[in-house]
Amino acid sequence: MELQYTKNDSEIINLMLEYCKAIQSDCDIVENEIEGFLDNEMIQRSCSFSLIQIGELSKHLSDETKDKDKTIEWKKIAGMRDVIVHRYEKIDIEELWDTIINDVPALEKLLIKVKNN
Repeated sequence: MELQYTKNDSEIINLMLEYCKAIQSDCDIVENEIEGFLDNEMIQRSCSFSLIQIGELSKHLSDETKDKDKTIEWKKIAGMRDVIVHRYEKIDIEELWDTIINDVPALEKLLIKVKNN
């Protein structure tokens, strides 16, 4: 029997936004500095978990919602989740940091836009 995902798109986007905020809170702990991030495995794991959740949630959005903003690279978001889950030991931590600092805030803004449309 296949389990059905019961959340609607609005709930999914809200959860994705919560994980974006969680990542930002984690980064505040290391004062948004790469050195602090590289030295703190707990923050690395926490941010990775939030990215996994964002990626997994993105897989459950309807095509209609995904079509609201063609600039969001949904396949890359889901792909990042897969890489973190299946190849965690091989992740480039500096690349992860770049995603966290640059892509997550941009994604958050786009998700808010999708949510409000």
